Amino acid sequence: MWFSWSGKNIRIVSKYVYLGICFSSSGSFSSACKEAVRKGLQAQGAIFTILPKAKRQDLELANRLFDSLSCSTTLYAAGIWGLPFGAEIERVQQAYYKRLLRLPINTPRYFVRLETNKPPLRAVVLRAALGFWAHLLDAKDGSLLADAYIALRADALITNSPKTNWCCQIKQMLEITGHTYIWEQNSAAALACKRNEIIRKLIAADREADILSAQNSSSIPHYFNTLRGTVGPASYLKVKLPCYLATCAATIRLGYDRFHLNGEWYKLGSIEGTPCRLCGDNETFGHIFNDCPGLAQVRLSFFNNLQPDFNILRTLSVAPGDQLLLKKLHSYMSKVIKSIKRSAAVDKPAYFTT
Repeated sequence: MWFSWSGKNIRIVSKYVYLGICFSSSGSFSSACKEAVRKGLQAQGAIFTILPKAKRQDLELANRLFDSLSCSTTLYAAGIWGLPFGAEIERVQQAYYKRLLRLPINTPRYFVRLETNKPPLRAVVLRAALGFWAHLLDAKDGSLLADAYIALRADALITNSPKTNWCCQIKQMLEITGHTYIWEQNSAAALACKRNEIIRKLIAADREADILSAQNSSSIPHYFNTLRGTVGPASYLKVKLPCYLATCAATIRLGYDRFHLNGEWYKLGSIEGTPCRLCGDNETFGHIFNDCPGLAQVRLSFFNNLQPDFNILRTLSVAPGDQLLLKKLHSYMSKVIKSIKRSAAVDKPAYFTT
């Protein structure tokens, strides 16, 4: 098979980059997505040369920098190619906020979104896609845009293939938000009336799904209880705390067995099946900072009015923005780490390396 134009043969290729977007002969934009994610992650390098100059964790500033540099780079023309790739695109946002709060790379995505009150990036993609759809619906009859849209919509009614048909992807998203009738009406006026509502409902559905994931979590079952009555980002991210205290708060609320403290990363024994060096029990975050009998004196020196049911994982569900409490908890965690290091000074266990 070959094609020609004005007597010249047109080369057939598997993919072609036009206006910065990689078009594939398969009809899939997976290559475009990979390149967009790569560029978005690369753009974060510039952001993290700026943020360390601010000694306090300013979430509003961090959000603005992410939206203007990393997010905008990733989502260039995403209204056309991005609808099927929500999970892949979300990598960019997750990488940014995990690095910002110094969270382990395997931190659940729902935790990051709920802590920062940042909805999945697919909401941004859908907003762009709806804007492009409105443009298509307003196109003049007989124009290339209008004819192409009519042909694509007709194909969608026959094949129903969201993988390669943009119209099917739009319809699929509208089904999620309960706006299938907008697809059926195929009207620019109807879309304009409901466009913001569609985005709001998608964001609400995604937040509800994240809360359900937190409720059913087996890795951080304590976290769901910290969410009751929460509106917006976690309170410790609203008050511009020193960066090390914001990281301390996020670390405790997550309660993972790999954590960042005072510029270093630590792995506890439960990751590699190694018992606690002080008492022999399973060495988890909760065990080391809350239960280990070998560290009871350290706990009492910081919390001499301990209640029988004291639990460090619950302290920040009460007052996560309390700076004095956070300073005390940070000092306590630092003291616990030093105590464990001293106890293992002769034969430092491999699992307690940074």
